[in-house]
Amino acid sequence: MRRLSYALALLAGALLLNVSCQDKSGPVAPLTPEPPPTHGLCHFGSPPIEEASTLDPGAVSGELTVYTFIPPYQYETYLKDFNHKCPNIKIDIVYETTGQLAQRLLSEKLAPQADVIWGLSVPSLILLEWQDLLYPYRPADLEQIRPDFHDSNKPPYWVGFDAWMVGICVDPVQLQQQGLPFPIAWSDLADPIYKDQIILYDPLLTSTGFMTITHVLQRYGEIDGWVFLDALYHNIARYTQGNETPCALVADGEKPIGISYDLEGIDLKSKGKSIEVVFPVGLSNWDMEASALVKKEPIQPAAKTFLDWAISKSAMRGYAKNYSLISRKDVEVRVPEGYPQKPGRQLFDRDFLWDAANRQRILQTLRERYRDKVPKKPDHGESS
Repeated sequence: MRRLSYALALLAGALLLNVSCQDKSGPVAPLTPEPPPTHGLCHFGSPPIEEASTLDPGAVSGELTVYTFIPPYQYETYLKDFNHKCPNIKIDIVYETTGQLAQRLLSEKLAPQADVIWGLSVPSLILLEWQDLLYPYRPADLEQIRPDFHDSNKPPYWVGFDAWMVGICVDPVQLQQQGLPFPIAWSDLADPIYKDQIILYDPLLTSTGFMTITHVLQRYGEIDGWVFLDALYHNIARYTQGNETPCALVADGEKPIGISYDLEGIDLKSKGKSIEVVFPVGLSNWDMEASALVKKEPIQPAAKTFLDWAISKSAMRGYAKNYSLISRKDVEVRVPEGYPQKPGRQLFDRDFLWDAANRQRILQTLRERYRDKVPKKPDHGESS
């Protein structure tokens, strides 16, 4: 099995994440750039380079089915840019949670319905790659993407465009009313003083919930990790379902503590909610949104055009409005008040391959140990 290693460094105040994987494709001859194709109304950057085929110069029209777990309020804004540049390519979006999308793609393996995956967690994409459901493609401007944000195979199977970390949303008013201390470290969350006071994303359906679990297992090791999770389990009031988010529920006064993705609480606080966001002592787990080409016959040239756009400069400017960690080197990111000024130093050394390889076993263990709070049978699949 390929091994994944990480080294974190900061370059010009932005994130660098070193990810190395054994190249499954083996040695390849140097690639010679091809003449720039005519994109017609689609202008995103330099021409793509592929090993197997080239982008059809006439790829200016088509209809694509795009699977995503980017929330609608975000993807609708992003697609305005794509629709402006490529008005003759119609996009049909299928939006579901990470786990639901992964299960849907697996169930459709013999007759793929999607053309493109746009925004799925990396462990899920690794699993889909292992199932031979992805087709490698080198999108235009890949050289502008930090090498740690894409699969190292040539061409890559997936390319990331933004990343986020897990934080803790806290309502200090509720804590004070209940006489509870303010948590500052992950270890604090297992303190029995917080019994039934914490809300977490459903780990069977969401990447944020699942990576919170695997973070503990990777940090402490499996023996001590499950002991920690047993203690945390008693402190969790419930896992969120549907469109509910932990920080929003904390802001509404349901419970004083929520485990969520980084910018959710910061956004709520900027709107005047009684929320403080903690990026705990001891580093935070994190994930990456990435895109990939679905392996099917035929692969539409428009699908490759969409992936070119997905890492274009204009698309990245859109992502940067919602995330403070993006993959393109030549696009400035915002660092909002309350966010770590050097976010790369806050990231835990996560092993994506370990998460992917142990996914099913961990999910089954969650069901068996915590069955009264974790649904036995998710409606449409499991989390990444």
